[in-house]
Amino acid sequence: MMGFIMAAQLILGLSFLVLIHEFGHFITARMFGIRVNKFYIFFNPKFSLVKFKKINGKLKWKFFSKNLPDTELETDYKGDPLLDEKGRKKYKTINTEELDDNDWRKHPENTEYGIGWLPLGGYCQIAGMVDETQSIENLATEPQSWEFRSKPAWQRLIVVLGGVIVNLVVGVLLFAMILGVYEKEYLPNKAIVDGIYAYESARSLGFKSGDKIISVQGKSVERFQDAISAQILFGSIITIERDGK
Repeated sequence: MMGFIMAAQLILGLSFLVLIHEFGHFITARMFGIRVNKFYIFFNPKFSLVKFKKINGKLKWKFFSKNLPDTELETDYKGDPLLDEKGRKKYKTINTEELDDNDWRKHPENTEYGIGWLPLGGYCQIAGMVDETQSIENLATEPQSWEFRSKPAWQRLIVVLGGVIVNLVVGVLLFAMILGVYEKEYLPNKAIVDGIYAYESARSLGFKSGDKIISVQGKSVERFQDAISAQILFGSIITIERDGK
């Protein structure tokens, strides 16, 4: 059971890191008017657990739905597949104008959001960018104004670095929050009514179990954390209460 909990914590932690990383790519792409086709937590080979998208002004949902292809086979007038110079079948981007209005692929201007079933990260599919979500064959057409590849180099650089930038900013904010609350709550030294438990290292310095540390270098100890800090190892004068004395 403990192993399952630890594995779940690891997956959730990594998922959070991936989520904010991909969000960095997403937000910078949208900032420059670049379409983001898909934004997914976890990978979704073959099908998705849940996905949603704005269609005709309304938010549409699908559960456990199969993935639909974005490309189709190119054929000649006889219906036979066309081959490239390497003998491979040629594919082309689906003509969205020919799709039904309820087909999500007919509305590429809106982002499809979803949750996959393979908890190994996530992805953000940016239009016009060659990455693990699409191949260079899908970019054989002329660049469009809303595609990544049509943007100036400095904008493309910001989009590429967007994930790292957001990771850095979130890390700094989390660290600042930790520093902001660190040691605001503490265990008062006077609450240690039964004294300390002296391990071997403490016994070698003359401490005994049950000792209560009253002051260090003549200064009263308010927080128990201060009473057991490393400063007692460096020749400090420690005042203790032992057996009520």
